[in-house]
Amino acid sequence: MFRRMFVVTLFLFLGVSLIAPRAYAQDGSLRLSYERTLDLARQRSPDVVISKRRAGETRGALTGARVLVQQNPIIEGRVGPRTRGRQVVDHDVEIALDFPLEIYGQRGLRIDAAELAVGRAEILVEESSRRALVEALSAYYRALRAEAQVTWSNQQASLAEELLRITERRAAAGDVGDLDVRVTRVELARARRNARTASAERESALAALRIGLGLPAEQEVIIAGGLADARDRYGDAQARRATEARPDVRAAEADVLTARAELDLEERLAWPNPALRLSYGREEGANVFLAGMAIPLSIFERNQGRIAQAEARVARSATERDFTQLRARTEAEAARRRYALALESLDGFEADAIPLLDENLRLAQRSYETGQTRLTELLTVRREALETRREYFDAQLEFATAGVELQAALGALR
Repeated sequence: MFRRMFVVTLFLFLGVSLIAPRAYAQDGSLRLSYERTLDLARQRSPDVVISKRRAGETRGALTGARVLVQQNPIIEGRVGPRTRGRQVVDHDVEIALDFPLEIYGQRGLRIDAAELAVGRAEILVEESSRRALVEALSAYYRALRAEAQVTWSNQQASLAEELLRITERRAAAGDVGDLDVRVTRVELARARRNARTASAERESALAALRIGLGLPAEQEVIIAGGLADARDRYGDAQARRATEARPDVRAAEADVLTARAELDLEERLAWPNPALRLSYGREEGANVFLAGMAIPLSIFERNQGRIAQAEARVARSATERDFTQLRARTEAEAARRRYALALESLDGFEADAIPLLDENLRLAQRSYETGQTRLTELLTVRREALETRREYFDAQLEFATAGVELQAALGALR
C-alpha cells in the first residue's frame, strides 16, 4: 500500500513538473490593469528601487553613529635596556592605553542627526514613488489611447474596404466612373496606413510603459481598461488636500531638521575631547602603575571649517524648503486649472460630437451606396469623423493625465 502511494505521488510530481513550465511558456504575457500598473510602479520602477538602495546607505550611517565611541582605544608599548657603560643591567618596560572619551553628548547628537537623515531618505523613497506613479500612469493612459486609436483605425480600414467594394459594384453597374474607384483605392491605402501608424504608436507607448515599470523589452504586455474609466477615478480629483502632505515638501522640511542637527553636532565636536590614559611600567626592577588624562588644546583647529559648512547647509536647506513649498502650491493651482479645462473639453466632445459621429458616418456611406450622396461628400464626412475621433481620444487622454497630475500635485497619489 505504501509503495503504491509512493509511485502515484512520484508520477503526479513528475507530471506537474513537466506541465507547469509549458503552461507558463504558452502564456507569458503580463496583463496591466490600472491597479497592476500602480503595484508594479511602486515595486519595480528603477527610480524607486534606486531610492530604496540610497535609503539603505543612510541606514548604514546610522549604524556607525550608534557606536559607543568614534575613536578606538590606542595601546602603546615600549621596551629597552638599561645600561651602565657597556653593561646591560636591566630592561625597562612601559605599556600605555589611551581611551578617548565623549563626555559632551556627541553620541546622542550623532544618532539624532543620523535618524533624521534616515527619515528624510525614507520620505525621498515616497517622492520617488510619487514621480514613478505619475510616469507609469501617464504611459498607461497613452497606451490605452493608442489601443483605442488602433481599434478605431482598423474599423475605418474595414469601412474603406467595404466602400471600395461598393464603388466597384456601382462602377460595374455604370452608376459611377473609374475616377471614384481610383479615389476609393487611395482612401483605402490611407486608412491602412493610419492603422499601421496607430499600431506603431501603440508599440512606442508600450515601450515607455515597460521602461517605467522596469520590465524587460521582450515582456509581452496586454493593456486592460479604457480611457473612459478615468471619469470614475478622477471625478472628485478637485478635492482639497494640503500640499504639505506631498513627499517632496516633507523631505525638504526633514532636510532642514537634519542640517540643524548636524550643525549642533559639529559645534559640540569643537569642544576638546579628553582621553583617559592608563599605563604600566617596570623601571629599575619596580612596577609602576599610572593613570592620567590627556586634553587637546583647541588653539588652532576648533572645527571652524565644518561648522561653517554646516551653517551654510542650514541656510541652503531652508531656502530649498521655501522654494519647494512655493513650487508645490504653484503646481497644485496649475494642475487644478488644467484639470478643469480638460474636463470641460471632454464634456463638450461627449455632449455634442461623439453621440452622432458613428451614425453620421454610416448614414453617409449608405447614402453613397444608394446614389444619394457623391463620393467627395462621403470622403469629407469620413475625414471629419476620423479627425474628430482622434481629437476625442486626445481629450480623454488629456483628462486622464490631468487627473493623475492633480492627484500627484495635491499629494494624494501614493
